[in-house]
Amino acid sequence: MSIEINGTASDGWEPLIDQFASNFDRYSELGASVCVTYEGETVVDVWAGDRDTEGNPWLEDTIAVVNSCTKGAVALACHLLADRGLLDLDAPVAEIWPEFAHGAKAAVTTRMMLNHTTGVAAFREDLPEGSAFDWDYMCDRVAAEEPWWSPGTRNGYHLMSFGWVAGELVRRASGLSLGTFFREQLAEPAAADFWIGLPAEEHHRVSPLKPFRPGPEEDFSAFTRAFIADADGLQARAWRNRGGAKGDSPEVWSAELGGGGGITNARGLARIYQSCAVGDFVSPQQFERMRRVSVATERDAMLLLPTRFSEGFMLRMDNRKSFGGDTDSVNIREGAFGHVGAGGSIGFADPNIWRDERPANPAKAQEVQLPGPTKRKGDMAEGPKRPNALHERTDDARYNQPPDDSRQKQTADRNQRKQLEDGQFLEKKSEQWASSVAASRKRKSTDLQGPVQTTEAASTRRTESNRLDTPTEQKTQTKVKITLRRQTDQHGRLHDTTVE
Repeated sequence: MSIEINGTASDGWEPLIDQFASNFDRYSELGASVCVTYEGETVVDVWAGDRDTEGNPWLEDTIAVVNSCTKGAVALACHLLADRGLLDLDAPVAEIWPEFAHGAKAAVTTRMMLNHTTGVAAFREDLPEGSAFDWDYMCDRVAAEEPWWSPGTRNGYHLMSFGWVAGELVRRASGLSLGTFFREQLAEPAAADFWIGLPAEEHHRVSPLKPFRPGPEEDFSAFTRAFIADADGLQARAWRNRGGAKGDSPEVWSAELGGGGGITNARGLARIYQSCAVGDFVSPQQFERMRRVSVATERDAMLLLPTRFSEGFMLRMDNRKSFGGDTDSVNIREGAFGHVGAGGSIGFADPNIWRDERPANPAKAQEVQLPGPTKRKGDMAEGPKRPNALHERTDDARYNQPPDDSRQKQTADRNQRKQLEDGQFLEKKSEQWASSVAASRKRKSTDLQGPVQTTEAASTRRTESNRLDTPTEQKTQTKVKITLRRQTDQHGRLHDTTVE
């Protein structure tokens, strides 16, 4: 079989290209991309296959829904606000969202809104069709929902509700909608083609996901068995009761669905994570929180398998040797953080690879999760990391009211006291931003730290690359058009590779 792979790859990364190609040969991949960055340089940025079932090719600027990879973007927005003194992750959530903190949820902290311990993981009563596209309605439902367990006593993955549970914190702390804040303060400064709410004029670039159809001998996960067995159980309510936020439609693409509606490609994910991979996007103290274990369990209340989370990000979860249980894993290294998405997408940062650790053969520097078929996360190859480029624009005038100055000052004062006690100070730019945010609301965007050097890797299943390639990247990259002619033996091993 011959598969044409387009893009750029630095010398020494051939094993990763081979692995990418094998997803098409062995697992009938339809279309995908992978982007790997290392020390601020793109070392792999490739795409291949078709963007739909009609045979139209996956192009350089093709984008796709990356499902729960969106949660990592929402978490990053919360940490950015916390670093600026606008969101206190250790405070009671009642300070910023009093309507949420009632009854059994009265003692919930802001941190718990990110680590999946609030218990508001699904909605018991049916959501009206289309209600997922009404932000205020969904936040009212989240606030009114009684938790499925006592908050803080266990964790259970908040499948779709995370988008409102954590996303409303962004809106209340910044005065902007989730999608607008993410675009103006994260995606655009990182030159990332990543959207939470895609403008209609960009819809033509989206590759619809092909639903997975299980075979007759399919071994279902514990999660799937649970929602089939109990229509009123936690898993079934989380999966089926989503207010119309299901499928892959233009309405879903345009909506601000922080739980799983983000749209990007491999390069977009890489660029988002590159901005924080070595701690340059937020302060070192905040960066440590992003990759520090917040909760870990042998049995996640929703997924029914062992999970580990920081505040909003997935950490290493190696369940491959699980006895009698699911083996679904997130095989990134200890110290790395990121998020997976249904369909095989993943984006993550690994800050533990420094220049003086770079081996003679860069292809052996670190693990990178490659895109895989719809029913599995895909295979892994080893290697280092870096990002790429593209920026877009969109307008969203919703929630343009300024934040509550008194609450903002209270949070900023508390954070400053904590920093002083630790002998640490917020970075000068962050302090300036926090103290002048009310005045800066009149401007469309705020002065943000620009893109930074990074040690990060990202790949997405139906995700690929972006439009702008910076000239400096071409110096270390080998020519783009790569055609792999695969001759396989009985074990499926590649014997002949031709690079054109």
